[in-house]
Amino acid sequence: MPKRITGTLEWAAANVNIDLGCRNGCLYCYASAMAIQYKRATSDTWTKPAHKDFHYDANKLLDRCGCPVRVMFPSTHDITLENLDRCAAVLKHLLGFGHEVLIVTKPSTECVVALLESLQDYKAAVLWRFTIGSADDRVLRFWEPHAPPFADRLNALRHAYTDGWRTSVSMEPMLDPFPQAVIDRVRPMVTDSIWLGLMNNAAARISLNCEGKKCDAAHVLARGLETAFNPHSVMKLYGWYKNDPLIRWKDSIKKIVGIPAAAQAGMDE
Repeated sequence: MPKRITGTLEWAAANVNIDLGCRNGCLYCYASAMAIQYKRATSDTWTKPAHKDFHYDANKLLDRCGCPVRVMFPSTHDITLENLDRCAAVLKHLLGFGHEVLIVTKPSTECVVALLESLQDYKAAVLWRFTIGSADDRVLRFWEPHAPPFADRLNALRHAYTDGWRTSVSMEPMLDPFPQAVIDRVRPMVTDSIWLGLMNNAAARISLNCEGKKCDAAHVLARGLETAFNPHSVMKLYGWYKNDPLIRWKDSIKKIVGIPAAAQAGMDE
């Protein structure tokens, strides 16, 4: 039986990263939980990213696939002022070989504006996907303590849209029971898609990613989200948006509402 296409493979055939760790410190992060589980990091060291030796040859993807592919960058860390120059260099490297790049970030306006200028020659080959799981800064600060606030993310989206780039938004995971608040605010500036998804494997990931009272509080809130997004409410959400041309569904929702998974990596657009 073929492997079900989930996670980053729903969006891209390959992914590239240049740091080990991410300063955002998201409590639900799959990459952090995996690194901690396999002793590559601790919850403390993960938020102090280390540079990876990056000698990635974009031509390897051409050799493997026979043609340019969609590459997700990054998938296990974010784009910050500390790694911005290196991110720009890697993006130009990938784009220079003809690959399409999906840039996924919890965006800061300063970083996004710099990349918009740096990558102008490759505009047609770039799709931006900004992660905005809630419009409530209290919620964002709890789950993503060092990521940019809502207004900054919205402003970054506005810059990309106004400058004529292809734009999309990810609400995976949806961090409060009211995704409509984000959908309504971002819709006028989205040209491609708005993705909705649930918090996956919350209990296990939270237990690895934090400790103490905040960890206890995160478990309580995660159970609240699980209750709020029960199968009945997910079906209702799907009913509201199933005919909306901008809304897309991550695998966590597809399984509930009966949408078949993509046949191969990178085919969900």
